[in-house]
Amino acid sequence: AVCHSLLFRTLEVKQIDQILDAMWEKHVQQGECIIRQGDDGDHFYVIDNGTYEVYAADSNGQAEKIGDYNQTGSFGELALMYNQPR
Repeated sequence: AVCHSLLFRTLEVKQIDQILDAMWEKHVQQGECIIRQGDDGDHFYVIDNGTYEVYAADSNGQAEKIGDYNQTGSFGELALMYNQPR
């Protein structure tokens, strides 16, 4: 999954191995919230498999579905890189 990530596509195998050494696997259950809008940007996630729904607060503060991640993808990199809330 890391090899397919836009951020890592151009890296050499040795560089990808170093990144993988710094990562750990997190299993999530169906319906489990991974991150919340406004949380600290302290992790970057790479999806290995599964489908994940993305929600954001609308103008009334209600959760509104804005997208999906299917099988592969990544998220959380901007909040982590710029030390900003999600």
